[in-house]
Amino acid sequence: MKIFKIVLLCLVTSLVSCSKDNPTSNNNSNSVTDGFFYTENGATANQTVSTPYANATFKSIFAVHNGSTVVEINLSSLAVGSYTIDNATNVLTYLKPGSNAMWLGTSGSVTITANANNKLSGSFSIPTGTGITGVNSLTGTFTNIPIQ
Repeated sequence: MKIFKIVLLCLVTSLVSCSKDNPTSNNNSNSVTDGFFYTENGATANQTVSTPYANATFKSIFAVHNGSTVVEINLSSLAVGSYTIDNATNVLTYLKPGSNAMWLGTSGSVTITANANNKLSGSFSIPTGTGITGVNSLTGTFTNIPIQ
């Protein structure tokens, strides 16, 4: 009887402690975070803002942080496509936090990759600009920002 109990205990323990499936990892390194992210002068660390949005009426993208506009992008359209910064029809301005000056992109492009379900996604690369000493370029992405 004692041997039967030991065998039964071992059997129950092995059934309960073993899993049929190997654990799967949902660790997707290609995941994309919604929001507006930018880097200055090719820095590796992204900066973000608290309230990014696009305005359909004015065809503009706003990156607002704590009530202050940080980046404003005015385009000829919010349709999917690439827009060259020309400071006439397509304009990017950067109001660096902690600075009282405005940086104006003088070349580069904004690419809109998706405009669906009142959400806008894309990227921008502005390699040159003027207005704030020490700021030479601005790059970034925006993913699923709301269109108002």
